Amino acid sequence: AWLALVGLVASSVSVRRQRRSLAGSSTLHVSTGQEQASPKAATELEGNWHGSAGWDRERIESQVVVGSIQAKGRCLFAKKSFRADDVIFVEGPILVATPSMSPRIWKYLQRLSEEKEFEWNVEFYFAALMSLKLEQDKISLIEDKCTNKASLGVKEDVHRIVRYISSRRNTQLFLLSLSETQLLCIVDAWYANGWRHPTKNHGLVMYDRISMTSHSCNPTAYVHIDRRHDLHLKAYDDLKEDGEVTISYMCDAYEEKPHPVRQDYLRANFGFECCCPKCSQEANEERTTKKAQMELLPIKNLKTEFLAQPMGQTFTKE
Repeated sequence: AWLALVGLVASSVSVRRQRRSLAGSSTLHVSTGQEQASPKAATELEGNWHGSAGWDRERIESQVVVGSIQAKGRCLFAKKSFRADDVIFVEGPILVATPSMSPRIWKYLQRLSEEKEFEWNVEFYFAALMSLKLEQDKISLIEDKCTNKASLGVKEDVHRIVRYISSRRNTQLFLLSLSETQLLCIVDAWYANGWRHPTKNHGLVMYDRISMTSHSCNPTAYVHIDRRHDLHLKAYDDLKEDGEVTISYMCDAYEEKPHPVRQDYLRANFGFECCCPKCSQEANEERTTKKAQMELLPIKNLKTEFLAQPMGQTFTKE
């Protein structure tokens, strides 16, 4: 499943049918002396400031399972039945990445983008670099979400970043063996699966299992994110065992828009066309209407062309 970023911010309330609204009214307070903290301490401070109450992997996997659908890739399925508003699982973040984690590197990236604008927003590249502060098991979780859809422009951005940072001695505290291939993979993962931080400008949050959920314009689940950045996934309506767990990637303003408008939004922001039951039904209705209109066109055109012929001339239609 591909999830991409939409910058919506909401107060700490449940959000039905809204994939990218992040809840939470609290603000992370990070020391301005963050650069002097150890990489591990910096990550723990930023990522777990309020302490996560997310479920462990075993408990989450007792509720859902990752499967595959040919046209969609990896998807999430319910292992049991859920009633409307039941909690499917609660997941803590892998990482909360904000510029205050490393103001120096953030400024370096901004400077590079000013010289030649990055293909993607600076925060994706920054979050990828901050991911390298994590322990290997968490880095692997992020790498697992790489979609391999980065363009040549993004690859060039990563090359410039690695070359620039490697030449700065004081930025090599945790980037001694920075790999272009690995960084590109992680940047791609953040672009596809990063969630906008609710209160920090340019901040992103990464989760694990929620990244496996596919989009639907008529989703089976919705999310609520609390002040600790824990993501609560809840059933929108009754969800049967083995049913697919889907969420909406769109903001509320587009939920009830016509099918063509929703498709344009999804193509522009996420790079795909939706084939959910709602879209399929509306697309069929559109084709039926268009076919009926096309069947009337030859009659209309024939009448118009006939009336346009000079009197006394034989009408022929090529």
